[in-house]
Amino acid sequence: MTWQTERPLQPPPGIDLVDRICIAADQRERAQAQQPDLMQFMIKMTEQQTKILALLAQILTKKESDKTGSSK
Repeated sequence: MTWQTERPLQPPPGIDLVDRICIAADQRERAQAQQPDLMQFMIKMTEQQTKILALLAQILTKKESDKTGSSK
């Protein structure tokens, strides 16, 4: 058996690049998970718009009925 000099264990070349890529991807995914879902936001906005339009229609209907009712 031949004697060899001791070499300390080291990560393979380029592994630090892979680590940085994985960390960056993880950070991106976490940031995206923190953001509200765009579809849910759009649904809530549509619901609010529908309610506002219904209230405006009621107001206009009441004003029109007041105008026609007061002229009689």
